[in-house]
Amino acid sequence: VQALKRLEVARELGAQYVGEETTFTLRLSESPRGEITLTVAALEPCSATPSTLAFDERTVSGSIRVKSSTPASCTIRFSMSGGDAPHFAVPAQSTVVVLPHEHISISFEEKDVVSLHNDTRLTVEVSRP
Repeated sequence: VQALKRLEVARELGAQYVGEETTFTLRLSESPRGEITLTVAALEPCSATPSTLAFDERTVSGSIRVKSSTPASCTIRFSMSGGDAPHFAVPAQSTVVVLPHEHISISFEEKDVVSLHNDTRLTVEVSRP
């Protein structure tokens, strides 16, 4: 019994926020003898584009982008078809957690300000965890 060839999946590290995209890079462990079509599915409110990738002797890698317009846990599922598909293991499903944007509000009351000059600056830095 011969082991199945792999379709390796790598994704960008870090948090994903509403409206942003996460890129998945998919690469065959070796060239197929014929064409393979990878179909990508994501449930609403998430989307994955493109919904299909084609692999052949010359094309062994591709990428998809996952996005959501609302906070969600996006499950990405893969399926394969084509003449050489039975020789490759279907990638396991992946999950992308899409976080809400964080909003902060800063205000100053006049009584809190001791003195202001024309060249006074206030710098606020906000970073994501």
